[in-house]
Amino acid sequence: MDEKELFEAWKGNDKNENQVFEQHQDEFTQLAQKQSNDIFSKIKRNIVWEGVLSIIVGVSFPVYFLSNPIFFWIIIVLMVVALLVGIKVYGNYWRDMKQLDDSSLLVSLEKKLAILTRYIKQLKTYLYLFMPLGFFVGAAFALKQEEIDMTRMIVIIALTLPFLGIMLWLGKKYIHALYGKHLKNIEGIYKGLKEK
Repeated sequence: MDEKELFEAWKGNDKNENQVFEQHQDEFTQLAQKQSNDIFSKIKRNIVWEGVLSIIVGVSFPVYFLSNPIFFWIIIVLMVVALLVGIKVYGNYWRDMKQLDDSSLLVSLEKKLAILTRYIKQLKTYLYLFMPLGFFVGAAFALKQEEIDMTRMIVIIALTLPFLGIMLWLGKKYIHALYGKHLKNIEGIYKGLKEK
């Protein structure tokens, strides 16, 4: 029986499909294990690439503020705090994943779901905390570069706030693309195993 037929038998609800599933239950468990391992391998790869890109941005971004020492050091402090928080978030994910007991696929998936759900929530919190901070520091730097009266400053802020909203929305989409869609796939595998 190939993977597609086995998957259809697992998802089916009629008596014949359930009998087929029972006959091939070990194969399905192996298929579910393989699918979940593939998904978590993709998540691991995403985290590594995200970490590498974060380091590159963290090292290169402050260079844009070299002309103004006050903003340069504000950015350095923000980057260091963001780095420490990021290390904590990534570190918790890696530590919890390494401590899993894989003796039972169902129990393992349940724990992995909890870990991944928490990780995604932490990433969203990270996004909602650091993106506005970085945005406002950048906007303050841009405003400081030229003489601006109060009216012009209000207009600039009113025009740039929607841009911040778009950036937060894109950040949320980014988190979903890298992790949220995988969470949904794991939830589907877990739900299917639990129901059978």
